[in-house]
Amino acid sequence: MLKPANIFVLSLFFFVKVDAQTIPDTFYRRALDLKYENMYDSALNMFQEMYNRSGRKYYARAHGNIADIELKLGNLDLADSLYRLCLRDTNKDAELEKYLATLKLADIRIKDKNYREGLLYLDIHQTYKPGIFCSVGSYERRLALNWRYSKCLSGIGDIDSAINLLTPFMFKGRELISFNEKYYDSLGNYYYGLLLKKFGRCEVQELVRNSIDSLHYKESLDTTSSLKLPEMEGMKVECSMSFLNREIRLMNSTLLWMKGTTYKSPYSKEYFLADIKRSILYKLIMK
Repeated sequence: MLKPANIFVLSLFFFVKVDAQTIPDTFYRRALDLKYENMYDSALNMFQEMYNRSGRKYYARAHGNIADIELKLGNLDLADSLYRLCLRDTNKDAELEKYLATLKLADIRIKDKNYREGLLYLDIHQTYKPGIFCSVGSYERRLALNWRYSKCLSGIGDIDSAINLLTPFMFKGRELISFNEKYYDSLGNYYYGLLLKKFGRCEVQELVRNSIDSLHYKESLDTTSSLKLPEMEGMKVECSMSFLNREIRLMNSTLLWMKGTTYKSPYSKEYFLADIKRSILYKLIMK
């Protein structure tokens, strides 16, 4: 049986150990708050303090966040160096920081028109698996990544591949994608610019008309057991179109409703046609 004195010493050991782990986390949370409040000087000091107190445990986390601030302040060379330092961290907990750092390194090179090196960092980015993302937002992340690839490919003269990567995401109403208006409109303008590098304006208009004429819409009962909701019934709604030999899926989902009630679809072929015509890209092409 442990003596009271030994119990006290053991308790003190665990307190000190937990406290040593908690203090850097406290500094980190506060530093993030300051960063998002644009209080950069205070945030920089807090991240540095977190790093000092963590015994280099937060190597990539500290450097990545400090790099973000330096990038916002316009210190591109310093930010670039700090992001590259993140990639040296061999700790498994650093996957997220390296995942984000490689995107920023690619962005810096796209800004500097160093497209081949930008492609290299985008390829490295995909080797990291941070494992914290659920399916929510995966569509937007793929689109944002493909846009970066497209810029690099266009920059080295591969217009076909640049167009090909973005086509499946096009002609969708802005309300279907979780991007702000300015970002989504910029994407439409960028893609339209790519099309004009390969086709004449009238040719693009004709391609769009033919694509819309081939719009496919289908509703079918979903009787699969995967629903596992015996009180519900399901209707699978599919809508797609082909543009430049790429499929654009406008919808591929199952709608659920209670058994014994009347199903009334909120969708139709006309709904998606109207949605296409609301898209910024359609308006740019057909104006």
